[in-house]
Amino acid sequence: MRQRAYVAATQSLAYLNEQIASADLVELRAVLFRLLQDEIKKSMLTKINPEYALRVIDPALPPQGDEYVWPNLLLLTLFGAVIGGGVGLGAALLMRPPAS
Repeated sequence: MRQRAYVAATQSLAYLNEQIASADLVELRAVLFRLLQDEIKKSMLTKINPEYALRVIDPALPPQGDEYVWPNLLLLTLFGAVIGGGVGLGAALLMRPPAS
């Protein structure tokens, strides 16, 4: 990504230099020089900053120890059975025909 940004900035610099050479109006040249200055900044940043596109905020670390913490399959199975039974019982009570 950094290399692509550098290539794009270099191509933009070449294009802007070409346009500056062919520009007649002073105002147009001033605008082109401002654009050229921005592209030079971008090119400089891509060249000197190794973390140009992505910055590492918190590096990944391997887990500490071999202890298996989550998910606890027995606990999940019990909760699933209790919740499923409750939902099934509730649905059965709600859908039973009224007593005549």
